Amino acid sequence: MSLNEINISYIDAPKVSIGIENEGKHLIEFIDSDNNQIIHSSTIRNGMWTSCNREWFTNWIIKVNGEIVDKFDLEGKEVYIKLESKALGDTIAWTPYAVEFAKKYKCKVSLTTHHNEWFEGIPYYENYIKFVDFSYRKKPYVNYNIGWFKNLDENTWDRNDMNPTPVNLIPLQQTATDILGLDYKELNYGINLGKGKRPIYEKYVVFGPQATAGCKEWDINKWKELSIKFIEKGYKVVICSLGSYNIPNTIECNGEIDVTATHLKHADVFVGLGSGLSWLNWALGKHTYMINGFAKEGHEFTSNLTKITNDKCIKCWNDPVHVFDPGDWNWCPVYKGTKLQHTCQQSITVDQVLKNIEWEKVQ
Repeated sequence: MSLNEINISYIDAPKVSIGIENEGKHLIEFIDSDNNQIIHSSTIRNGMWTSCNREWFTNWIIKVNGEIVDKFDLEGKEVYIKLESKALGDTIAWTPYAVEFAKKYKCKVSLTTHHNEWFEGIPYYENYIKFVDFSYRKKPYVNYNIGWFKNLDENTWDRNDMNPTPVNLIPLQQTATDILGLDYKELNYGINLGKGKRPIYEKYVVFGPQATAGCKEWDINKWKELSIKFIEKGYKVVICSLGSYNIPNTIECNGEIDVTATHLKHADVFVGLGSGLSWLNWALGKHTYMINGFAKEGHEFTSNLTKITNDKCIKCWNDPVHVFDPGDWNWCPVYKGTKLQHTCQQSITVDQVLKNIEWEKVQ
């Protein structure tokens, strides 16, 4: 059987079609060449097709009736990568790995994010990849979707067709490296934001009190108490959030993301949560004091970070049994509905935060 009678595609997942002129049965094998494991096999007749459902990077070997008909080879090929999440933190965490993919596999990468403009113009990106929007229609050799994909039937993060490892058990950035076949290492290539002039002449601290879930937030009264402590030390206090927190004697920054980034870039101190604003601060090359008792060490970035945490509970965000429910603001798999709800966060005290700040470096 000649190769032109076999059609092979790697878009979304590897697929083999057999031409109508090839009568008889044909055994198709999709093999991971790194371990010589047959990931999927199927016997089809002429005029039929079969596919393997694994969508993450694999060095494929395709066999038909025991003979190798194709070996996956990225060099010089067009590759399309898409970030599924709109979230600030996810976008910052995953985007650098498109560059690493292009470098490692010597291919031509087009990348779509929901926020391309945050990275366009940064030389490191421009030298290796091309940003495209969601109207991209060019047919690539292969494409990859980066995201957290839930097994809805079982309500778990065990989607081994989309993610090699349950995503809540690994660092956030490793989501991208696992899908793209890269060794995990923390990467920060910067962000094209925060270029404005210093907005406040006096020394100031930025608070980031807003998060996307109740288990991530910190009691508003503690933010108020913390603001008093900083004001007593001679700091202006800036609250960066999407809405007003009405904390007395503070400055609110509820504007566009570039305005927020400018305030972060010039701040003397930043205190935030396990949220996108902390990732933005990190991308700007600034130190982050992160109030975070819900996630294990290493889940977020680890450089330029002082993580203020405790061991009061199970670190539910990274628990192998409990699965976060984004539709339940009060989600707390251990203590929901009791006085200890969200104790992982709420047990962190103002004094604990203040003791962790390296005052000699910020004063």
